[in-house]
Amino acid sequence: MIEKSLLMIINLFKPQKDNSLPLSKFFRNFFELSRLKTVVGVGLLLMIFSLSMLNAPKPVLGGQEAVLTSPEPQEVQTQTTFNLPLTAGYISQNYHWFHKGVDITSPLGTTVYPITKGKVIEVTYGSLGYGHKVVIQHENGFESLYAHLGEIKVKVGDEISKDTVIGLVGLTGWSTGPHLHLETKKDGNYLDPLTVLPDFQLEKEASQ
Repeated sequence: MIEKSLLMIINLFKPQKDNSLPLSKFFRNFFELSRLKTVVGVGLLLMIFSLSMLNAPKPVLGGQEAVLTSPEPQEVQTQTTFNLPLTAGYISQNYHWFHKGVDITSPLGTTVYPITKGKVIEVTYGSLGYGHKVVIQHENGFESLYAHLGEIKVKVGDEISKDTVIGLVGLTGWSTGPHLHLETKKDGNYLDPLTVLPDFQLEKEASQ
């Protein structure tokens, strides 16, 4: 029985006189059946449809179109108004990469005011560098420094207004003449005070 079965399998792969294989003829006749064609065709369509559904984009809930948008930045900073720290004087040295502020030449003893309201966070008395100086913290990340003062009228922790006298123009520290050295920062970064202060040109003309 086993030998007969083996012989039948071998004959399926044995070429006929026309060089055809019985196995090939069997499958050809099998696939030529009209009902089988229909079944196979429907099966292929179902398979293609299933694959297309797997790759199709997922619908958005509610039938709404999905749109990716990035939130627009919102301006949260309020306007800060600055004032001149002196009532008389002129710019004798501008801001540059090794001079992180401006020098305002003014008579000895001229009253020094803060550029705007804030809180005193540092008071230093010295004979070198900045000499006597005051550092004030303002709103919106601004900070200002006043150096070479002859006298200091405030202390650390004082809440001050723009009309508070913080000191007097002096000659302390490395100074060749009476002047105020003014520095400003925004979020810890130096910036030219002249970009936020009123024009000093009128003060210069008044002093000539």
